[in-house]
Amino acid sequence: MHQTTESNSIKKKSDDYQKFIPDYYTAKETELVLDLEDYISSTLNIYINAKGKINTNLIKKVITSYNKSDKIEVINIDDDRNNYIVEIKEATLGGNLRFTISKKDGTIKSIETKMK
Repeated sequence: MHQTTESNSIKKKSDDYQKFIPDYYTAKETELVLDLEDYISSTLNIYINAKGKINTNLIKKVITSYNKSDKIEVINIDDDRNNYIVEIKEATLGGNLRFTISKKDGTIKSIETKMK
């Protein structure tokens, strides 16, 4: 289930990140990003259903548990009012990803990329 939605409540930063558009990437790169998105959302949803909330430490733990080949590094997690904004360095893509994750339900509201 890959439902990524945009929202006016998402905090926009003036930097080099751009919305992730699969057409600009290889099938392998797109599959990696969508698989990571699905893993993060579904795992956080399990925690929310069990515990009722998520936090920055849990998000970092979830992303680290996905990291099978040490190619993913959590750079930063910003705690916005309604969302967590998670910056990840991903070696396969040769750049960074930024996920905006809803605090309420753990869904990923946007995926952005920043290439070197």
